[in-house]
Amino acid sequence: MKKVCHTSTVNILGCHGPPGSFGTVSTCNPYTSRPRVHCFASTEETLAFADSVRDGRGSRDWERRIGIGYFDSKLAAQEIVNRAVREERIDAVSVLPGTFLGPCDTLMGPVLHIVQVRHNAVPAASRAGFPLAQVEDVARGHVLAVKNGRPGGRYIVSGRPEDNRYLADMLQIIATVLKEKEPFRPIRSRFLVMPGLAIRTAAFFAETSALLRGTPCLLSRAAARAGSFPSFYSNDETEREIGYAPRRSFREAVEDAYEFMSRNGLLDRTGRDMEALLLR
Repeated sequence: MKKVCHTSTVNILGCHGPPGSFGTVSTCNPYTSRPRVHCFASTEETLAFADSVRDGRGSRDWERRIGIGYFDSKLAAQEIVNRAVREERIDAVSVLPGTFLGPCDTLMGPVLHIVQVRHNAVPAASRAGFPLAQVEDVARGHVLAVKNGRPGGRYIVSGRPEDNRYLADMLQIIATVLKEKEPFRPIRSRFLVMPGLAIRTAAFFAETSALLRGTPCLLSRAAARAGSFPSFYSNDETEREIGYAPRRSFREAVEDAYEFMSRNGLLDRTGRDMEALLLR
């Protein structure tokens, strides 16, 4: 059987303390880290839950069992891959990307931030932090993992160390690039950082409004919880094992994304256009 490459995410690793420090595969544990961002307490519990859902033995409202849906579902997928490596000797590697931008995203990913900043539609920032990367670096990391990775290896693939950035800094870089590209367009470049309670309260009202209107929710309580802490990670282990090192900065990623969006008429999408994209 040929090698399998599983695209996971750094979000399976849990928080790394103290806040602002860089986590690695070796130093992070989703079941013991604090604050807890996954609802499962052990590998066994994660796999039992995943198996019950797969076999139809889970309750009808099983999705309510999980906390931050993206984090928990990706952790469950990773544990399934780990089990296949252990028990079935499958030659599989896992790539754990950070948050990445670049060309060819048609407004279904983080490039939504570019549209929102361009339209001054970001009222404030949470205290979240992300390991930011350029998409072509992340793609190259997948190739290197397949070529050089060991069976069962998990490899963080993100950007440069300095591109572990808080959300407000990330938005400010986007605003700076937009101002350079469109110097006559008024673009806000300062973003108030809101405390977690205020973000979670806003998310509650956003969810309620979306439910009543029957429209997509752009700020859920799960997203607010996920965005209440910085998640920074290091590529050092990945570089030693498979030879990966990022080549482009986050600022270059924003520039690349902007050029693609400009060529394809994506910069002026907003409002109902965004809701339609989320529903498709």
